[in-house]
Amino acid sequence: MGYCVKKLAPEAIDENTRKIVCGLWINGIEFRSQEEPKIAEVMNCVYKANTVQTLQEIAREKDSGLYVTRWGQVALAAAIISLQERDGAPHYDDPDKPAGLMYMGHLGVATNDDTWRRHFMGIIKQARSDLEDSEQGVVTGLGMYVDVNNDDELPRAVESLNPRTYRVFGGEAGVDGDVDGVPGCYRLHTVEFTKSVGRAGLFGPIERLLTKRPGLPVDTRISSDRYIPAIPKREGIPVPA
Repeated sequence: MGYCVKKLAPEAIDENTRKIVCGLWINGIEFRSQEEPKIAEVMNCVYKANTVQTLQEIAREKDSGLYVTRWGQVALAAAIISLQERDGAPHYDDPDKPAGLMYMGHLGVATNDDTWRRHFMGIIKQARSDLEDSEQGVVTGLGMYVDVNNDDELPRAVESLNPRTYRVFGGEAGVDGDVDGVPGCYRLHTVEFTKSVGRAGLFGPIERLLTKRPGLPVDTRISSDRYIPAIPKREGIPVPA
């Protein structure tokens, strides 16, 4: 099995899966530059907010999903995508905010390199394909929450999807709320989809990039139906039980 992106079914989410997903989020793009005390705080928030039941409820809803990218049995990235602004998330009342958005929270990743861009695109494509079958109808763009203190790589990735339609909401200070359990002041970075952001699967150059990814050096499989991320350990930070 090569690279794939999966919308997890509720029955596939157990305590082991929860720990994997939370571990990916804690190692996410926005938290890489944080000092250890801040990471400990983020870890506490993420594990507290994302229980097995909470993640199962997200997976059960027709207008949301928990997406995981995998290479074989190894989890590489995770994100929650929803067609609604979730409870507790920042809300942006600007009348110019585009309609038909799907909202993306933190992008959790397993490795500290640039492969997160591939996972970002893979998750967007799969989520657009899945969620357009919901009752809300056509998904026309992406809205991504990014903390004002980590406003760098992810906004550029969103903008690159369609620079002509890229917009930012929330002003200089952002809007208070929590995303995937992490409180902060967030801006909403939006963009309208182009034809290159396909509705189903991976196409063209992005597929070739993904399928040429080098093999992993070690076998991290637990069993045929479980997988673990190759997450770099942070010394001095205990992993919650």
